[in-house]
Amino acid sequence: MPTKHHEKYKLLLDEGLSPKNRYKNLNNYFDVKHIKHDLKKGAISDNEVYKCTTNEKRILVTFNIKDFNNLVKLNKPSIIALSVNLTNDQADKKTFKLLKKLKYTESLGHIISISNSQTTIKRLI
Repeated sequence: MPTKHHEKYKLLLDEGLSPKNRYKNLNNYFDVKHIKHDLKKGAISDNEVYKCTTNEKRILVTFNIKDFNNLVKLNKPSIIALSVNLTNDQADKKTFKLLKKLKYTESLGHIISISNSQTTIKRLI
């Protein structure tokens, strides 16, 4: 019986998130980079962060969705907005679970919100 294929998404953690080693599931399964700790691009503008996301074809993971809402484009990487109420462990597990089920088409042009109570995936029109 064939196994189900899962995408190995590339993620970019925004500056406000902890270093990638705090997200064990994500770090072990996906290609994770931190904007400050790995790319050495701390304190850059949100436009520059999203430009890095686009250039590297990485889904952005952030707490700060308000500033990125207007930057997401249809055929560009999606953004995962984490609730600030999530612990690192909760964020790791919930994001990992989401990404294991995420369709490739949802990795582009979507805003994905993850909180304690729900996960929503909103496609840009």
